[in-house]
Amino acid sequence: MSRRAEVALLAALLLPAAAPAEEPAGCERTNWACVAECIDRRCSDACLGGRCEAPLKALRACSQKRGCGNEDSACTARECQRECPQAFGGGAREAPEEKDPCAGVPKVPVPKEWVGRWTVVGASMEPMVQDGGAAPGAQPRADYGKVFVVSATGCFVMQERLGSPSLGQGNWLVVRGWGPLRAKKAGKRALVTLDTRSGQAAGTLCDEPRVFDLRGAQFQRPTYELKVEKDVLTLTATTPDRQTYEFRRAEPRSR
Repeated sequence: MSRRAEVALLAALLLPAAAPAEEPAGCERTNWACVAECIDRRCSDACLGGRCEAPLKALRACSQKRGCGNEDSACTARECQRECPQAFGGGAREAPEEKDPCAGVPKVPVPKEWVGRWTVVGASMEPMVQDGGAAPGAQPRADYGKVFVVSATGCFVMQERLGSPSLGQGNWLVVRGWGPLRAKKAGKRALVTLDTRSGQAAGTLCDEPRVFDLRGAQFQRPTYELKVEKDVLTLTATTPDRQTYEFRRAEPRSR
């Protein structure tokens, strides 16, 4: 072995091994895929937790401290040049925004009264014990920005708009998940699964158009009891807490 080879070998043995590269911080496809299946704000907030929570909190604090307006994403990009990439550094794929998400979704039969555009107007609250007394029953709670669309071909789209309170001043994303609405049990209270197949999160983050393509993401595909009475659609989770969500038809059907 040459002297140069001996020196190289000795250096390799004595120098510490290189530390593995850290994963990018901030929100990624996993967070947006989680939000895409949420109905209530509490669920969305939980999806934006974990490694996503601290960078988002820092970005919101920065954009507010700098006095950026609710519609001024350019200000956030300019004043928070460190916080922006930390919050949204990973998971964005170059892709056009999907205009017709139901185009490639398998057709499934659904009752005519399910078809339409529905907007969430309330949800049951978890029971709370006050002053040591009995827990009150479920009460309606306003939830905003969540839209549930069911097409005549049995395709659903669950959509939520996240804005400045979640993503920093002027930033926004429309998060959507879609797939076939599969009915496991017919009747007045049908049992349905939101078979989420794909989704997107598209909008403006730190003055840049961003698209998070959610194809191939791991979706939970939740199951609900579904009931429609006139222009009110109700989804009740099959989980032990039986969380209930009430939607109203955006455009009432003609009688």
